[in-house]
Amino acid sequence: VLKDSQAAVEASQQGEQGAARVVDLARQAGSAIASLATAIQDSAKVAQMIARSSHEQTQGVDQIVGAIQQSSKAIDDALDGSRRIEAVARKLAELSEGLSSATRAAPRA
Repeated sequence: VLKDSQAAVEASQQGEQGAARVVDLARQAGSAIASLATAIQDSAKVAQMIARSSHEQTQGVDQIVGAIQQSSKAIDDALDGSRRIEAVARKLAELSEGLSSATRAAPRA
């Protein structure tokens, strides 16, 4: 009976030790899960910041594209104006040459 009692006590102690290990492992797992949850929350915040920054950069690029398009139109308009001025200058040169020729050919009084 004594041996059986000692065996029962030992088995009970081993059971308690095993239960204590399980409780300790559960606490460690809970702590690890809490740390992981914090890391996930931090990662989510960073991802939101990156998304906002990307959106702002896209808006900036859109503004730059718009400015380039406006500059391109202004350059095209200036080029058209220069071509018109060139055509008018040629016509004036032709008229001037015509007047010069007419003045030389006209009888002098």
